[in-house]
Amino acid sequence: MSKKITMSLSVASINKTIQTLKKIEDIVDKAKMEAIKEVMEGAYDEVISNTPFDTGETASSTTYEITNTKATLKQSGTHVVYNEFGTGPQGSSQPHPEPVEGWTYGANGWGFYQSNTASRYYGSHYTLGQPAHAQMYKGSQYIKNNISKIIKMKVSGALSKI
Repeated sequence: MSKKITMSLSVASINKTIQTLKKIEDIVDKAKMEAIKEVMEGAYDEVISNTPFDTGETASSTTYEITNTKATLKQSGTHVVYNEFGTGPQGSSQPHPEPVEGWTYGANGWGFYQSNTASRYYGSHYTLGQPAHAQMYKGSQYIKNNISKIIKMKVSGALSKI
């Protein structure tokens, strides 16, 4: 898409051109913000779809925030890192795509007791851990794989209406 802007060397023409350029700048800025919002919504959906819901607090803690200078997608809670990188023998057999230095899985399973009678996990349990769900990694890959094409689509679409 190209738009030709012509002006003469008069104060009125230069001022009109400046106003046109400011309008184009505003349109592009708005389109970029719409693109960032769309990408963050897609990344959020990707994170949620890869977060094990049986740990409750992790999925419900997933949020994103967009400001004029940055976009942030995060999860909080005690289970996040274990869901991301996996634990125990299951984690070592299905590890994270980009493991962090020092993360260990352990070779044995372990028992635990859930004392909350309202929990569906109430009682004694034995576990071999969990595979790496890599939910945040997958969210970041969504951003990496989609940001350029979504920004291009939004900005081109907005500019085509000028």
